[in-house]
Amino acid sequence: MKIQEAAEQLGMTTRAIRFYEQKGLLPPLTKEQNGYRIFNETDMNRLRTIGALREMNLSIEQIRCCIVFAILVKM
Repeated sequence: MKIQEAAEQLGMTTRAIRFYEQKGLLPPLTKEQNGYRIFNETDMNRLRTIGALREMNLSIEQIRCCIVFAILVKM
């Protein structure tokens, strides 16, 4: 799904999603030939997690640590 659809489904702005991508909170996204970002279910789950952690007033760096920890636990 494209960024606008993802934003609507998640209740986020496209600007917020781009910000999280810029800050490295999202893995490299697949892009269509025209350059549009494509979000898969894994990306959507990551964005849901980021949104929940932001609602808890965690900083970007704290969220990054949570994501890294979650990835390491899955290994």
